[in-house]
Amino acid sequence: MNGRTNKRAKACDISHGIRSEVFDRDNGTCIIGAMLESGKCPETFDAFAYSHTCLDPAHFISRANGGLGIPQNIGLLCRRCHTTYDNGTIEQKREIGEIFAAHLKSLYPEWDKLQLIYRK
Repeated sequence: MNGRTNKRAKACDISHGIRSEVFDRDNGTCIIGAMLESGKCPETFDAFAYSHTCLDPAHFISRANGGLGIPQNIGLLCRRCHTTYDNGTIEQKREIGEIFAAHLKSLYPEWDKLQLIYRK
């Protein structure tokens, strides 16, 4: 790997400190369910009860697209919502993305998704 690749990989990685901060910030709960009135992920995203016990810090802007590993770009998702956000239908990704963005905007008033991307 060259120096540029290493810098990008490091900038996009979610450190243990950021993981811990995001877990505390998001109250150890999938943000998709927490942002909905029902308090649960939609059935189309969360068919299995165990999924809320399997939580992952997820990038709003993906690592593949240069998404930084900073709290403003990271949210806690259950395994099911994370998988659906990464691999679901366009409609599912859009719906989760809108909820994800609303969550981050509620925490960071100056939130701007253009500031979440690695730049040389």
